[in-house]
Amino acid sequence: MNLKLRNKLRKLFNKHDPIGIYENKDVNFDEYDPEISGLIIRFKRSKNEDEFLDELYIVFKNMFSERIAGSKNRYTKLAKEIYNLCFFSSFGITFKSFSPLLCEHGNPQFVVKNTVSLQRI
Repeated sequence: MNLKLRNKLRKLFNKHDPIGIYENKDVNFDEYDPEISGLIIRFKRSKNEDEFLDELYIVFKNMFSERIAGSKNRYTKLAKEIYNLCFFSSFGITFKSFSPLLCEHGNPQFVVKNTVSLQRI
């Protein structure tokens, strides 16, 4: 995995901090690296966000415990953001790639809503 993608994933994990272990970027910005590494393979075999949520939850249950991992609902937003980041990254697409469309249509939400719902086949 390239460092740029890993750093984006770190930011997402630290933002959501699902099990409350992140302190700040100077102390433990890479605290979730083992989980991140385990998720890339799981992302590739997930067909959609729901399957990826299940995989994300399994990673946390396996790395910590079901008690520490808590409810699967705790991971819903994180899973969605990771899935979309990895989905677009796997095709070399970034939100900057949409800028001509955004200018043409004048409504960024239109473009984002219609691209985020894409699924791999």
